[in-house]
Amino acid sequence: MSQKQINQRPENTIPILKTLIVGFVSTSVMTAVMQLLYNGLPRDEQYPLPPEEIAAVAEVTIIGKELNQPQHMAWTFISHYGYGITLAGIYSKISEHLPFGVLPKGILYGLAVWAGSYLGWLPVLGVLRPATQFPPARNGLMIISHVIWGAVLGALTGKSEN
Repeated sequence: MSQKQINQRPENTIPILKTLIVGFVSTSVMTAVMQLLYNGLPRDEQYPLPPEEIAAVAEVTIIGKELNQPQHMAWTFISHYGYGITLAGIYSKISEHLPFGVLPKGILYGLAVWAGSYLGWLPVLGVLRPATQFPPARNGLMIISHVIWGAVLGALTGKSEN
């Protein structure tokens, strides 16, 4: 690639790259929190968390079969991070139009994503039962994880907007 071609890259390349990184980091922190809190759940509630449950439904629906364990875990990772990064991209486009400070609007966005997913489209499409049917500790885990995801997303997006 010539220097002229490098200098002619689209101007939106850097914001897209920042959004991908912010989405990946936010989802990574969320995933770590989920795992940490999962280990503290009562034994009878330590069954697969929603990202893995959703991936299991999606692999059968989209691919047409259950995957073996390594493939299933890869599918879970790809779908979970893909969703987190995609929603981070949406946030990066709307955040400047939202009221409140950086952290409150990120946290509220995280809670909106949780509610829209676990009380909205996932149960409506029959992918997962609604959050109202999960034990309180598992709901708490998912809500806290989404609050953390939103806070990190808000903080990192806020800094990248300046």
